[in-house]
Amino acid sequence: MKGINIDNAVLVIGDDDTAGRPDVLTEKAAEHGVRIAETFAFPQGSAAMADDLTDVEAVVAVLSRAIITRRNVWCPFPMPDLCREAHIRRLSVALQRHGLNLLLGQHMAPCPTDGGYSEIDAALRSEVKAVDDLDHAALAAAGSRMLGAEIEKELAGSATSSERVCRGERIYTTREAAGLLGKSPNWLYGALRGKLFHYSDGSPIEPLRVGSKGRRRYTGSMLRQMARSCLRTGLLDRREFEQVLAELSRTER
Repeated sequence: MKGINIDNAVLVIGDDDTAGRPDVLTEKAAEHGVRIAETFAFPQGSAAMADDLTDVEAVVAVLSRAIITRRNVWCPFPMPDLCREAHIRRLSVALQRHGLNLLLGQHMAPCPTDGGYSEIDAALRSEVKAVDDLDHAALAAAGSRMLGAEIEKELAGSATSSERVCRGERIYTTREAAGLLGKSPNWLYGALRGKLFHYSDGSPIEPLRVGSKGRRRYTGSMLRQMARSCLRTGLLDRREFEQVLAELSRTER
């Protein structure tokens, strides 16, 4: 995974009791040279009762906000609030996929990107990475490879139509790309500005810039990676993701 981004502002996650101590949290954050941008709270005990964190609305909300704002998440009282080691691991891994991290406790200790706090935690993190690597290899074998620097340079030197094929890959306009993702061009522009698309290692997906006006263009492999990113963050469900892949395969024939 990539190095963790450290901003001078953090998002706080905790139960209602934690959120009810804004002065204490602000003071503690200042000791570490950061400020609190927003606080997300859930009812006491709700995380303990949830087997799936997607059932805890505040956790989903803080993760979404972190991805959009590129800010780390601070849980001042991890075990009292999140209650389960699995919850802590899952939230931290989800953040780390986007180059962010979960900061724990009064010392704001970042969750490890390798290894773990226990043998089980380390083994599960290793398993997640192995599955991601296998998935990435399968996508690459299926033709989902990025254009190299040589091809990007070639494209940047001339205007490109949506029908152009470069070394076997069709090039799409923003309107075509948005349509394939089932979104509007304005949504796609906003998502690019908000840097919502990331590879599995957390690095951002950027469209190609072509011609003198720097128009955005997308390869099929790039759109597959963007769809995969949307699947990870919940912007597309599994059925919608499979529809994008099917439509891409159809247009590339």
